[in-house]
Amino acid sequence: MELIPSDMSEEELSKQLITLDFKGKEFKQKCLDELLKRSKADAYYEGMERGMWLYAWWKDGVQYVGTSGTTLKKAIADIEKEKDHGRN
Repeated sequence: MELIPSDMSEEELSKQLITLDFKGKEFKQKCLDELLKRSKADAYYEGMERGMWLYAWWKDGVQYVGTSGTTLKKAIADIEKEKDHGRN
């Protein structure tokens, strides 16, 4: 069975779902599954970022998260890095 390239864009996956191509039903199901997986992952990371924003606190004009002195900017960058690593 053909594998879906991890670098295939959401737009390309969507096109595969709506076109009547030769790849067949199984490939289209894999495309749909991949889109759903990516959507869930995006929602997960978006929730992490929103939670950071909600619970960040201010000190001397800088926003922090948690009690370890991590800035909100660094925490968001770490989430983005983890998100990008998960897609590769």
